[in-house]
Amino acid sequence: MNSPEDAILNKLRWYKISPVLDRQLQDALEVYEIQEPDLDQAYLDRWANRLGVADLLARIRSEAILSVKASN
Repeated sequence: MNSPEDAILNKLRWYKISPVLDRQLQDALEVYEIQEPDLDQAYLDRWANRLGVADLLARIRSEAILSVKASN
């Protein structure tokens, strides 16, 4: 079984390969939002850079922050 971090990174990689797969990005965001307090952020940063998806990771982080603000 994949860790939440690996699930997020895999979803971001699939989205990077085929941006028409919006569901992949939405899934990554949902996993991020649910697991955020327990995520290894350094691991995510390191692998997102290596996999070329750091921009997408930044995007879901921003969207997660906006989602939290909107719900308050």
